[in-house]
Amino acid sequence: MKIGVDVMGSDLGPKELLKSCLRFVNENDVQLVIYGNQEDLDFIDHPRITKIPTTYVLTMDDGPLAVKRHPNASMVKAITDCVAGENDAVVSAGSSAALLSCGVMISKMIPGIERPAFLAAIPNTIGTSTVLLDMGANSENSSDHLCQFAVLGHAFAQTTMNIERPTVGLLNIGTEDKKGDLVHKDAVVKLRAMEKINFTGNIEGRDVLNGVVDVLVADGFSGNIALKTVEGTVVAFNQMIKEVIKTNRLTMIGGYLIKEELTKMKDKMNYQKYGGALLAGLNHVIIKAHGSSNEEAFYNAIRQAHKLVSGNVVDKIKRDLL
Repeated sequence: MKIGVDVMGSDLGPKELLKSCLRFVNENDVQLVIYGNQEDLDFIDHPRITKIPTTYVLTMDDGPLAVKRHPNASMVKAITDCVAGENDAVVSAGSSAALLSCGVMISKMIPGIERPAFLAAIPNTIGTSTVLLDMGANSENSSDHLCQFAVLGHAFAQTTMNIERPTVGLLNIGTEDKKGDLVHKDAVVKLRAMEKINFTGNIEGRDVLNGVVDVLVADGFSGNIALKTVEGTVVAFNQMIKEVIKTNRLTMIGGYLIKEELTKMKDKMNYQKYGGALLAGLNHVIIKAHGSSNEEAFYNAIRQAHKLVSGNVVDKIKRDLL
């Protein structure tokens, strides 16, 4: 298996991501094809790593036309090579907007899917994972888009989580069918009419982490806010626990006694351990890693790509759509 890795465009710079690449190739029987500036690529050397020098980095300021204008941009080159069969997947921590443009224009949409969606399995309180999509690929969606996201999430949960008939919910401002705007009301009607989808109804934001459904469908605007709120809440909660433990000697002793369990809880909710988001709806496995990914987070994004390619997830999603 060959995985294409775009190491440009992240907040921490290419050297942090190159550490992830070297660690992954040392621990797994896989080949990596790394795209980036020549001076950065000189930092790494391994017999199962191929280095492809590129001359441009797409940013959030680049419009869709930049994909055509800069064929030697790291992200463009990585996805172009994937479509040509040179790589089996692509991982990037670069601009989300640029990755969307590249994915749609080069990889193309799966027939029957109109819009891509950022999809990830996030941890929940019952010890499993909840598939959440869309996490920000779109700022607006129609009811048909939401139904298509349900199909993508359903297929993903079946193929990667081995759930025979995954439950599907719609993120909304209330649980009643009549709640929400016209798009969400219409989506509820359509989802209930889809025999293939085990739709259970609307889900409120307070239940995002409670594991009440296997797949949680959201419009990209709401889904991104939900994800960022969860991430911020976890960080704030961890800080609050630290402050409480420091209150006095007795609380410090208590903190020491439950330190191991607190660490487990923190790890369980740590986004860095759960890889990146699949750009679902495309013809190839393209993973968006967090822009602020450190070595651990980017390593797990590559691991996610490896897992999805090994499981033939795109082919299985296509079959599920037939």
